[in-house]
Amino acid sequence: MVVLLVLGVAPAAWGALEPVGLLLAALWDAGVLCLFFLDARAAGRVGEVRVVRRRPPQLSLGSTHRISVDVRNLASVRVRVRVGETERDLGPFERATIDDTLTPTHRGDLELPALPIWLLGPLSLAWRMRAGAPADTVVVAPGLRHLRRMRLAARRHDASRLGLRRVRRDGQGDEFAKLREYGPDDDLRRIDWKATARRDRPITRVFEAERSQNVILAVDCGRTMAGYSGPVSRMDRAVEGALVLARAALDMDDRVGLLLFDHRVLTWVPPRKGPRQFRAILSALYDAEAGLTWADPREIVRTLRLRGARRSLVAVFTELPDPMEAEALTSAVKVLGRRHLPLIIAPDDPLVRAHAEAFPETADHVWRRVAASERLAERRRLTEGLRRTGAVVVDASPGAAALAAVNEYLTVKRRGRL
Repeated sequence: MVVLLVLGVAPAAWGALEPVGLLLAALWDAGVLCLFFLDARAAGRVGEVRVVRRRPPQLSLGSTHRISVDVRNLASVRVRVRVGETERDLGPFERATIDDTLTPTHRGDLELPALPIWLLGPLSLAWRMRAGAPADTVVVAPGLRHLRRMRLAARRHDASRLGLRRVRRDGQGDEFAKLREYGPDDDLRRIDWKATARRDRPITRVFEAERSQNVILAVDCGRTMAGYSGPVSRMDRAVEGALVLARAALDMDDRVGLLLFDHRVLTWVPPRKGPRQFRAILSALYDAEAGLTWADPREIVRTLRLRGARRSLVAVFTELPDPMEAEALTSAVKVLGRRHLPLIIAPDDPLVRAHAEAFPETADHVWRRVAASERLAERRRLTEGLRRTGAVVVDASPGAAALAAVNEYLTVKRRGRL
């Protein structure tokens, strides 16, 4: 259409000398506009095109998923279509697939907007929009990449490749407790051959020394967890870490509970065993969000005291506060350690560490490095203070914190600290 309008410049230039030129230019432009509207109208009747968006039934936070769009020409004529930024020529009854990717950055329901389709008119002058794929809602679940890798490694007997420590899962006592399926870390001498022959799979004997223990997952939902460490928020990192540790503890036949808190208790899931408990924890964490209020770790102590919880490994997923608020965390951990074993999982901030290690090139970089170095020093002092109270502290990068927490849990199990 632009070419046709440009061709009308010649009569307009002539119109500068002769009035009839202006009349011809006006008639030319009017004709072009008429052709444009007629082509736009005809584009709506070019043919029948069906658009279907295909996606996974559920997306995982932080993972890249393939979202495809199927476009099918149901007419007996060739059409040119445009979906998003992609244009395709479709012959009679031809089908094409347009691939795209989507990486969710937030848990919960994700709204996928309606996806219209554009059809080109027979004169190639105008596009006409028609309804395509309707709006859609897809569930974005917590990222479980570490969980899938950990369980796959366990099935392949190569957990050490993930940096996981091995722990003996059978007890050292002599009093028989139960039978269960043989695992990769079990002693071959514990296999019950009669039960193995009956069930047609390896069965091992478990003794009384391997009794179930309590693991309480306490997830901070305060305002400091709303920040981001890379593309994923601290809250989402904590949710993934809690789920990975829950799965590991349930696989070890421990009872696992969940506590969500800020300045009050938001959710309490009593400790239990089994696959249903993992689904209950997953359901509670699905809607967990960081609020705008402060977090009071003393709520963990109050809740466990009120519930009469037996001695437990209390895994607190949080962000180490600044010195003004550090006293509340230190005092709560000190009181908690009188009856329970605190495990503090607080990943560091890669951006702060990068600023502290970067070579300063300008005055602004110098001040940034000084501030980052002071923050790291404060973090080290708080970490050392927590360890002096008897707590176990995971001080790792956000991407490694989940597996580091599992390693500390396995060490606690191996040393019998519960």
